[in-house]
Amino acid sequence: GKFRILHAAVGISGCPGAIIRLILKIHPASIEEKDGDLNLPLHVACKTVGQPWSRKVEIRKSGVMVYNADFGQTNPKDDVTSELIQAHPVAATLPDDGGKVPFILAVESGKPWATSLQPLWQAYNLDDESFSLLEKALHGGL
Repeated sequence: GKFRILHAAVGISGCPGAIIRLILKIHPASIEEKDGDLNLPLHVACKTVGQPWSRKVEIRKSGVMVYNADFGQTNPKDDVTSELIQAHPVAATLPDDGGKVPFILAVESGKPWATSLQPLWQAYNLDDESFSLLEKALHGGL
């Protein structure tokens, strides 16, 4: 299928927000494009799990072992959920191919409240099931 640069960028955990903003500026129509799995960029961003990969070095008797380790915090400025919503507000209300709205996808992937969940919550008045998922997520139940 067609390569979609915005989908690719928001699908990389820890992709600098400046890169995503530049893509939106150069190709604003990409915010409304669906990928081969019928996901909008907001769906992809909400499904993206994890922190950016960092290098970790461990010294053992048998030699130096270098591997990737997932640790540290992402820069809050790199979470562009609010900007994706602002660029395409209705996307916050549209389910993905599996029937889940972006808020649910973000809860399931462990997104933080302030930069991801709250803007999604405010963009879409969610039902009781969604509120229950939020409560579980806030109490570590997911």
